[in-house]
Amino acid sequence: MPRARRKPFVGAAAGNKNVKALVPSWNLVATQDLNIPAKAQDFMAERAGSHTVKVKPRTP
Repeated sequence: MPRARRKPFVGAAAGNKNVKALVPSWNLVATQDLNIPAKAQDFMAERAGSHTVKVKPRTP
């Protein structure tokens, strides 16, 4: 049985070192998340260059 081999990446981003600039990134910030604070989520989204959308929880 032949072994699977990795093929070299060939595409539009092959010569571009900043691949993140080609792919849009979105981030959803849950303002009342108890596990990850909103400030930390904002920091990570800014560092990744993401478009950020903040949501508030619905109240019954």
